[in-house]
Amino acid sequence: MEPYTKPMIQHDIVQGIIRGEYLQTGLLSERQLMEKYGVTKSIVREALVELCSENVLRSIPRYGYEIVTLTEGEVRDILKFRVLVECNSLPSVVERATKEELEDLALYTQTLSPSGDQDVWDAWDNNSKFHLQLITLSGNRYCYDQLKRSLSILKRAYAQFYWDQWRRVRFHFDSEHHLQITDALKNGNLNTARTVLEEDICSFGYKL
Repeated sequence: MEPYTKPMIQHDIVQGIIRGEYLQTGLLSERQLMEKYGVTKSIVREALVELCSENVLRSIPRYGYEIVTLTEGEVRDILKFRVLVECNSLPSVVERATKEELEDLALYTQTLSPSGDQDVWDAWDNNSKFHLQLITLSGNRYCYDQLKRSLSILKRAYAQFYWDQWRRVRFHFDSEHHLQITDALKNGNLNTARTVLEEDICSFGYKL
């Protein structure tokens, strides 16, 4: 196995938070993580400092690092941001995307929606893949990067709010909204696409 690098440690810590491996009320220590990953203190500290800069963790001097608790207000703000960015990207999608690209988006959407219930995080990841693929067609890399970051924060927030529920349930994910969006875009119906997209953004998990 290759040695853990700083990015690998950062990613694994975030995934550990999502999985509930690290409690919201607990503290992460440099020594704990050094032993877990088998790396030097400097690499662990660099990873933790980076996660603090991303507002994932907060340093408590002489004690360790606590997980930043996200609030419902912050989630609502991110959802509003997503609506603004994603819905206002739709005119660029219609202008730039070819008929073939929109057909491919519809086919791609269907491959993300196997029949039956899914693990909630598989459903979340599939939902996120559609939204990232859609905004890719706008041609705006900055919007793509900000959406990807927003989805990552929301995933942590939902894990924090609903972990006790979501770890015990299966989630039925289908592509109905996504196919409605792609059909509206293919027909040049921006109003319908915008309405369904906003509903889809605000519906997943927040009021579970």
